[in-house]
Amino acid sequence: MSRIRQTRLLVTAALAAAVLAPAAHAASDDACALLTPAQVGAALGAPVEPGKPITPTDHKVCTWAGGKAGWVTLMLQSAAKFDAAKREAPALAGAVAVTSVSGLGDGAMFVGMGQNVGLVVKKGGVSFKVAVYQTNSTLDKKQAAEKVLAAEVISRL
Repeated sequence: MSRIRQTRLLVTAALAAAVLAPAAHAASDDACALLTPAQVGAALGAPVEPGKPITPTDHKVCTWAGGKAGWVTLMLQSAAKFDAAKREAPALAGAVAVTSVSGLGDGAMFVGMGQNVGLVVKKGGVSFKVAVYQTNSTLDKKQAAEKVLAAEVISRL
């Protein structure tokens, strides 16, 4: 390979890294950018509206609405919040069910009360909670959908 071609490849790689790095960082601050309506709709089993941030100025929490099919929320936070929740989990036994989940990110756990559950995942310096809300669904189906969506989020962080 010629020296000129090697230099071109290095410059191209450096430019690609510079362009892509801000997008990855932006995604970890914008929950709505981490899941598509198609992904959320597939998890709920029905079409959903595009994700909308809870407030216009804070995009760390996003909701996708699917009418009678339910809705999904995704909340982004620091990895320190995940670590704190994991430390506090034993003190909540009885009031809140906490179940460790393997195979997702650097750590994951279902946190729930009754039929309401959320999957909290840590990946690097970020953690997030994805929750499926459906009135006519079983806890197992909600948890399965949350795992699928969490894997999608992890792939974009």
